[in-house]
Amino acid sequence: MKTINDLKQGYHSFLNSMSTHDKELYKNLAKGQSPNIFVLSCADSRVEPNVIFQSEPGEIFTVRNVANLVPPYCPDGGLHSTSAALEFAVTALNVNVIIILGHTSCGGIKACLDHDPVIYHNEGFIAPWVHIAAEARYHILRSYPEASENEKASLLEKEAIRLSMRNLMAFPFVKKAVENKQLEIAGAVFDLETTQISWI
Repeated sequence: MKTINDLKQGYHSFLNSMSTHDKELYKNLAKGQSPNIFVLSCADSRVEPNVIFQSEPGEIFTVRNVANLVPPYCPDGGLHSTSAALEFAVTALNVNVIIILGHTSCGGIKACLDHDPVIYHNEGFIAPWVHIAAEARYHILRSYPEASENEKASLLEKEAIRLSMRNLMAFPFVKKAVENKQLEIAGAVFDLETTQISWI
């Protein structure tokens, strides 16, 4: 198990191993960022977008949340972290690619599948959050009643991404950018066991 001291040691190793290229890269990044890709990934510790896509610092603007969900468009003045990051990525950074990156064996998706979001909606923080995927959950349960629990989870991992892609298009600035051919949206599921990606 990692400790704070382990992290401090890791940081010193990072400093000591920096090449001239790395130092110049960070010096330039300190002046500002201009990534053209926005990845919305699961917060799962096993899924690292920069590692999976072999990108350098500054190339991908990343937001991570439980089950890689895009919430509905809801401009109510509330605290909406994912929506704020999306707005910044599209309107300030002018990214031209959005990728929703899910993965197999997702705990957030399993929580959504195992617990009826309507019943558990007001419990804690996780249940209301995964309630975003309730429509996808009901679709899988109705369409595949004979599927095993593992099969349903696999299907829901993909269906929740499709739902999030639809939710993206409800944001006016996203819809406008897509319609103007300035923005492309894709979904992907990273298989933890095989390390293969299935594109949606």
